[in-house]
Amino acid sequence: MRLINTRTLSLEHFGEDDVPPYAILSHRWEDEEISYEEMILASPTVRKRRGYLKILAFCRAAWSHGLSHGWVDTCCINKANSTELAEAISSMFAWYSKAAVCFGYLSDIQLKAVPYEYDTLLASSVWFERGWTLQELIAPAEMHFYDRDWALIGTKQQLEGLLAQITGIDKSVLGGASPQKCTIAQRMSWAANRKTSRAEDRAYSLIGIFDVSLPMIYGEGNKAFIRLQEEIIKHSDDHSIFAWSIGLPDDSHHGRCGLLAPSPSSFAYCQDVVRAGSNNSSKAFTVTNKGLSIELPTIPWSMGTYLAILDCSKISHPSKRLAILLERLSSAGQFARVRSGRMTITNVDSQIVMSQKVFYPVYRQMFIRQSITDKPRNEKYGFWLQDLDIHCFGPDELAWARIWSRDLSRPGDKVTGLVELPVSSYGTVGAVRFVPKKKVWPVHRLSWIKFGFDNDFNPICMLGNQNSLDSHFYRIADGHKTSMAIRGYYEDLQERERVLCNKWIFRESTQRNMGQETQTYCILKWDKGQTEQYVPLLNITISVKLVRYWERVNETEHAQPQAVWTIHISRVRHPLIRALSSAKDTALDNRNISGWMIVLGMIAYMELNRSDKSIHSNKTESETPRTRIK
Repeated sequence: MRLINTRTLSLEHFGEDDVPPYAILSHRWEDEEISYEEMILASPTVRKRRGYLKILAFCRAAWSHGLSHGWVDTCCINKANSTELAEAISSMFAWYSKAAVCFGYLSDIQLKAVPYEYDTLLASSVWFERGWTLQELIAPAEMHFYDRDWALIGTKQQLEGLLAQITGIDKSVLGGASPQKCTIAQRMSWAANRKTSRAEDRAYSLIGIFDVSLPMIYGEGNKAFIRLQEEIIKHSDDHSIFAWSIGLPDDSHHGRCGLLAPSPSSFAYCQDVVRAGSNNSSKAFTVTNKGLSIELPTIPWSMGTYLAILDCSKISHPSKRLAILLERLSSAGQFARVRSGRMTITNVDSQIVMSQKVFYPVYRQMFIRQSITDKPRNEKYGFWLQDLDIHCFGPDELAWARIWSRDLSRPGDKVTGLVELPVSSYGTVGAVRFVPKKKVWPVHRLSWIKFGFDNDFNPICMLGNQNSLDSHFYRIADGHKTSMAIRGYYEDLQERERVLCNKWIFRESTQRNMGQETQTYCILKWDKGQTEQYVPLLNITISVKLVRYWERVNETEHAQPQAVWTIHISRVRHPLIRALSSAKDTALDNRNISGWMIVLGMIAYMELNRSDKSIHSNKTESETPRTRIK
């Protein structure tokens, strides 16, 4: 370590174990500063410069405190030697903490000008806006502040409250507590409004505050701050490093970015972000070659986008958790951080996080690259209902069908068309009830259908016959069953929420066994590559697939292509019957009379067998009470 002799003003070098007690200077670099080479020469011209006069006044102050040596960053570091410079930057926090006393020189204020308003005067100093002075304020145990004329303003202990108000630093840290007691977001917020001459120094000036090592690579710009965060992650599982809210790109920049903040300024509103106090419930996360790997509890927010819940909260909202938005990209497992309008971060009730009732967050393993290259999955958050063509339904009966959706402005009789979920909703998108014109409704006929998305945004449908209406489309009112379907629409929000509740998706998300005569409803889930499923219970085929959907964003732009899930219900028969029909056509084309007779016989046998089963099912149901099978 190189020190200045406060009596001779010469530079002296000391080994790590031989360093004498010393004073250290915290100041703002200005014009005419003295370099290492100039301090050695100490020519008459150099001695007249303001930087040399500042060093001279510092040595006098140190000598008055009984200290024979002092350290000033302008002249005690040989900046021409890159190795020495890197070592000095890495050791800076330790050097300030080991100093006997630190002198904070505020050259832009003069105490005698306004002696009774020193608090306002102190807050106006540019010294509090510089990046390097942050660690120079925190590290020393004893610190004295001086104005332009080297008049004493006060000590750090005397000005503790005012300094905490100006800088946002916790009082206990200013009083000597370790900065490690504060969360990562809180420490980042202290540097949010500070500036440095070089972009890299915004990161390098924080090395000591976070107690990490970081190689110096000048010329990399803001990448230095990304490297700093990656290094911090290696030593901490604190989720508050992801709780930044400023600097997210808007729609003009595709609105997607990585999980790490672009600069300390992104943490400007994180002074009160603390750990959630959940007994270290957060899971390990790390940086991999696929991006930052992390597992977080998630709640669907919009199509392909999740609300990811962090293990941290605001001091002002201790019962809530902070959550950010992560969008699923086209590559498997890849996500990107996004915003929803102006919202970049929000609060989620802790009770929802721990809930096990209707819906609870699902822990999801995600990879987030800092540089986003994958495209998002551009899909509508809803379904497109095509024309209905259901077996045993005539056009007049289908006209009586009614729909429930979360869009209050959507008419109840407009069954076909686009049905969307609003942002921040999840689960059930809509429900359709086929209203009978007659009191007697055959058991094997489709009576209602619900459709929505599961936790992975896969389409899922629930279909049922008349026997399952009690639990899905009826309510108990004054001891009597009242049909909402007959009225055609819901009366109040409570009835609407009952129809559109999500229990059927999240509690019974697996496909049910179908084909049993006693079953009253079934749940169908579509995976990738699967578009069509036959439902023996109702003798229908339901097709769900992605199609292109064009939507005009505004009058000045062309229509933007998107994908939307469609639902098409048809009276297409069982696959075996379709195969037999195809065989029939082949037999006729080849004029194979014997083959044609065999096909007709098989079809007749199957139709007769199906008719007998239907009669037996109706007879059994009329003789026994209705039972709801789950």
